[in-house]
Amino acid sequence: MNLYLSGSLWGCAAAVTAGLVGYLLREFGTAERRRAAHPPAPSGSGC
Repeated sequence: MNLYLSGSLWGCAAAVTAGLVGYLLREFGTAERRRAAHPPAPSGSGC
């Protein structure tokens, strides 16, 4: 296989993999962070 084509395929595969990992981390990581950042308010605060 041509060296240029082989390098291009590796680069594209690395970019797709990095994008997928970033997307999955953002999707599943934000739900956990959102839950931890906003704990439920205590009931009967009297405001």
